[in-house]
Amino acid sequence: MLAFDIETMGVDKHKSKITVISLHDPARNISRVIRFVELNEYCDVVYCDDFQQKVNELVDILNKADVLCAFNGTSFDIPFIQVQFKIPNDIVQGWVLKCFDVLETCRRGFSRTFNLNLLLELNKIGAGKTGSGMEAVHQAERGDWEALESYCLDDSRLTWEVASLPIIDCPEGYMWRKNNQNRSHNPD
Repeated sequence: MLAFDIETMGVDKHKSKITVISLHDPARNISRVIRFVELNEYCDVVYCDDFQQKVNELVDILNKADVLCAFNGTSFDIPFIQVQFKIPNDIVQGWVLKCFDVLETCRRGFSRTFNLNLLLELNKIGAGKTGSGMEAVHQAERGDWEALESYCLDDSRLTWEVASLPIIDCPEGYMWRKNNQNRSHNPD
């Protein structure tokens, strides 16, 4: 199972650049980040000269994975990758069909949404995320590639850890609590 995560310069898949994508699969000895951007002479975040080579490498890795896993990957990451990197529908459909997305499963199956930190806390995995999407944007703007790549890779590793559990406890999330007298995910 290959976990993946993307960081972007915003939430508009038509305008916001993908900065990095992390990949984590201990069974295949994969734990790395592909960076797609750099700062130009005006300190603007732009796609790298070897951008297409990196896109091809990413597509090859995702295609070869037996199973993909992500947190909000089928609703955010994969569509973002498709639009930004101009990936054909048939390739993207293959990724979606083999993707285990904890958030999407809970959203569709139980009408629950929650953040990754709450999921990690409930399942007693690590100390939580090491940053935020907004901080990742600022890291890219500053050209702080090491911090950005570390944060993104940590998210993939944490997603892989939770997706590898035999049983995943799902938080109820905001709307569920609102509709159930603000009960927390702990039934006691």
